[in-house]
Amino acid sequence: MFEKEQNSSPNFDDSFLIDIDSEKEFFETTSYVEKFLLNCSVGVKMKTVWKYVNGKAVIKHLSLSFCKGEITGILEHNGAGKSTLITMILGILQPTRGK
Repeated sequence: MFEKEQNSSPNFDDSFLIDIDSEKEFFETTSYVEKFLLNCSVGVKMKTVWKYVNGKAVIKHLSLSFCKGEITGILEHNGAGKSTLITMILGILQPTRGK
């Protein structure tokens, strides 16, 4: 039903295809998330980060870590500090406090 055409080029949807039979032991012994976290190599880590912009705290007491290869979404309302967070992760901005 979901087989890929033989001569087609790889596309975004291919990233969701896995061969369950070849990964059977992986999925039966430990959950995918647990397995990922056990093998996690931290790529980004922030601890107790604060960022003030124009005297206003836009990021308050934030701690987080992302594993290398992990795909993460950041959802929040307008003005919540998403862009500020991303620019700090990229090293463009430095936190006011924390590391």
